[in-house]
Amino acid sequence: MEIYNEKVQDLLVTGKAKQKPLRVREHSILGPYVEGLSKLAVSSYNTIQTLMMAGNKARTTAATNMNETSSRSHAVFTITLTQSKYDEATKQTGEKVSRISLVDLAGSERTSKTGAVGQRLKEGASINLSLTTLGSVISALAEQGSEGKAKFIPYRDSVLTWLLKDNLGGNSKTVMVATISPAMDNFEETQSTLRYADRAKSIVNHAVINEDAQAKLIRELREELDRLRASVGGGPTLDAAGAEELEKARLRLQETEMLMAEMSRSWEERLQSTESVLNEHRALLAEHGASIGAHGDRALRVQSKLPHFISFSDDPFAAEVTIYTFKEGVTSIGGEGSGADIVLTGPGISDLMCEISHEVQMEDGRLIEVVTLHPRHANCFVESNQISEPTRLTQGDMVQLGDTQVFRFNHPTEAMLLRQQIAEGRIPAPRSSAMNPFASKKELERQNLEEEKMRLARLAEEERQRAELERQRLEEERLAREESERRVREHERENEELRRKLAESHTLRASAEDERRQVADLQRKLEAERAAREDAERAAREETERIARERERENEELRRKLAELERMSRAQAKEAEDRERMAQMMQEELARVAIQEADKAKKA
Repeated sequence: MEIYNEKVQDLLVTGKAKQKPLRVREHSILGPYVEGLSKLAVSSYNTIQTLMMAGNKARTTAATNMNETSSRSHAVFTITLTQSKYDEATKQTGEKVSRISLVDLAGSERTSKTGAVGQRLKEGASINLSLTTLGSVISALAEQGSEGKAKFIPYRDSVLTWLLKDNLGGNSKTVMVATISPAMDNFEETQSTLRYADRAKSIVNHAVINEDAQAKLIRELREELDRLRASVGGGPTLDAAGAEELEKARLRLQETEMLMAEMSRSWEERLQSTESVLNEHRALLAEHGASIGAHGDRALRVQSKLPHFISFSDDPFAAEVTIYTFKEGVTSIGGEGSGADIVLTGPGISDLMCEISHEVQMEDGRLIEVVTLHPRHANCFVESNQISEPTRLTQGDMVQLGDTQVFRFNHPTEAMLLRQQIAEGRIPAPRSSAMNPFASKKELERQNLEEEKMRLARLAEEERQRAELERQRLEEERLAREESERRVREHERENEELRRKLAESHTLRASAEDERRQVADLQRKLEAERAAREDAERAAREETERIARERERENEELRRKLAELERMSRAQAKEAEDRERMAQMMQEELARVAIQEADKAKKA
């Protein structure tokens, strides 16, 4: 199982059932368990290895800035080992039971390093929360072991610690492997991990052998079944609280009956369940047109009846081969979040890269399967040629999508026909270089290099042309500047002649200019006096308005104080009336008491 965003998912189921999260329950006898989790009987290590590989492939992974295949969940693989011994003397069968849990914890994340956003950010927050809770549980268990006193352990704060309750603080021997990095950039993470592991070393568990556990569990479950059946049996009518308790008892009875049925299953039934799960995985491969057959002890051959891509990665550390099969009809290829049938990652990958159509057509009087690539983005190449129109794919074509994703196209039906035609001598055998899956890729790299050289040459030519145009522009500017300077000199000579003529006329107009200046000075003085009067009038108006506003505020304050005095006078009058009323009541009470005392005296 995997714990993804604090929800448990079964890694050994396929189809829609995988999407449904499972409930975590806790039984008084069995402890925490996952309701409905696959429990498969195995008869050999090969079956265990097959199931483990199937579960690992189904785990949720995603790419971050630190890891291309980062685990986005915690995974738990549990093996229950039962050893049965038959005693001839007592005719009894004894059992020893051990549960081995292999737990792969997702590493803690820092958003500043992983660059996680959206769903990746939510996943990282869930991982950090569960690891923090695990640290709190380890610290509490370590303190309990050192102090020797029982402490509250927050197992249920996280699904991870709840399920690992027995492994951490129960009847268990637990080994923790802490992975650290020697890089200086990860110093804080390494230090935190070492502290984590150091606290875990302080936990003290006392493991004992689980002898006859199966028989004991079955006996206790039967006793609990009898008790629950008795409690939910017929009886008098209950109130609301009693009805609620009865409903809880019924649910508990159903839960215990399910566990009892699981515990009572024979090994043959469990082996049949395991075989059915393996058959489901084989059927899932068959749906993709693939089957797996062994060739030797360490060789696996994948045969697909459908046309498919085989991915070739530039990553020198890639340890897997990915095959993408094409269904009948249209198969879409795009990036993450696009909802495409095939999801790719890497530079140059858009939401929808292309569509692959797989259809049957009539050609030369026979039906053949035709596979056509319909590009939806510019970064689509077939045999090193960029395509923009639908292109038919043939056996062995090399296809590049984006900047780094390179595939070889295999068409099983077409390959079989080609082999038959070569065997009959109708067509020549291909050259060895054509059979090299990386030949087209090298050709693509060579073509890209040639295109880069041509681009650089084109850029150099464009730069030379720009330099020539710049030189011509500078020459034209120099000529225009010289022409402008010549015209300026001519204008200077003309202006000098005009200034000489004007100087002669200045003496004639000097007296007129003096008179105009005197008139202008007088006008300025009149304007200044008018402006001063306007400023004085404006200041007087503003002062009058200010005084009026202040008087208005004073009147408002007086009205407010008068209202307050009236309110206080009314309150005092009311208080005086209350005092008078109280005095009158007291006088009446005193009179009544005096009358009573007089009556008592008369009676006495």
